[in-house]
Amino acid sequence: MNQGEDPYFRFRDEVDEGISNCEQQTREWEVLRSSVQSQQRADWVKSEIQSKLEPIRKQIIDLEKMNAMILANPSKFKNITQQEVDNRRAFISKSRGRISQIESHLASPPPDTPEMRAAAKRDRVARAKIDDHQRAIDSEIQNQQVQLQRQDENLDMIGNEVAQIRVISNQIGDELRDQNDRLDAVNDHMDRTDNKIETVTQKMQKLLSSKTTWLWVACFVLTILLAVIMFLAFTT
Repeated sequence: MNQGEDPYFRFRDEVDEGISNCEQQTREWEVLRSSVQSQQRADWVKSEIQSKLEPIRKQIIDLEKMNAMILANPSKFKNITQQEVDNRRAFISKSRGRISQIESHLASPPPDTPEMRAAAKRDRVARAKIDDHQRAIDSEIQNQQVQLQRQDENLDMIGNEVAQIRVISNQIGDELRDQNDRLDAVNDHMDRTDNKIETVTQKMQKLLSSKTTWLWVACFVLTILLAVIMFLAFTT
């Protein structure tokens, strides 16, 4: 397998070019982050470098796999000498070291300059104001929730009272209906009694208006008087 057919060289060139590009951007990022006005641009460059490093790591893993295949079956790759294998291993190790150095730079703290300290102070003040504003919002939301909960409790109490009033109203309605039924029964009884009295009265009037009736009454009275006279005569 000659150099034109071996994919290692293509991967090696891509890895080397990618790392070199990331190193150049890292130097740019270090310049940008030293200025407060360039912080947004610095953050964007840092994010771009980190996104480029991930595929480069995968390519290095592929190079390692190729080297492992050569070491596992050297008879199949007779044109690749041990020196070439060592060179490839050294390139992989060096590439990992370059990536590690880039990541170390990206993780380093920002430079301590008066401008940066002033900017950091402004950021702290701004964050404190934001936190205070957020706490005020949270407190207002909590108060509103408490008020809503109290309103719900009051509505529940009112609902219970309305239900009790409805029950009492139903009971009063039942009692009134019972009283009306009893009054109707008394009225019916009074009507029947009035009818009976009227009937007796009519009969008495008929008796009193009859001459025969007066004769019988006179006879009855005379009989009683005669009985009294005889009683007195026998007793004296």
